[in-house]
Amino acid sequence: MENLSILVLRIFFGAIFTHFGFLKFTRDREQKIKFFYEANLRPARFFLYLVALPEFLGGILLGLGIFINPIGVIFSILMAGAVFIKIKNKNSLPNAIHFYILLFLVSLFFASTSITFQQNTYMPALFKSNFFHL
Repeated sequence: MENLSILVLRIFFGAIFTHFGFLKFTRDREQKIKFFYEANLRPARFFLYLVALPEFLGGILLGLGIFINPIGVIFSILMAGAVFIKIKNKNSLPNAIHFYILLFLVSLFFASTSITFQQNTYMPALFKSNFFHL
């Protein structure tokens, strides 16, 4: 049952980051470029891609169970930055600081977890091969 709960957490956590990354590429693009510009993170378009690309691709890979630990580290860094920005300027990000702290802690969990494909009995047989053992 523990593996099932981690699988569900991993899939939904990956979906959250994939969604946030997708929004940065589409609907929220101009708003986020303005945010990075106002935060003196220039060139703003570069920082947009620096954040959106790992969120989008990392979310997909995390949901698939590929590169769990490295993605957890990358997400931890991104969320530590979000927490820092939120502390520095309370109105800078749309969600409450608790949300970013929660994402940071779950990212730390995935950065330090030792769950692999072989331990996860709920993955298809294709993903249990040594090729995907990372």
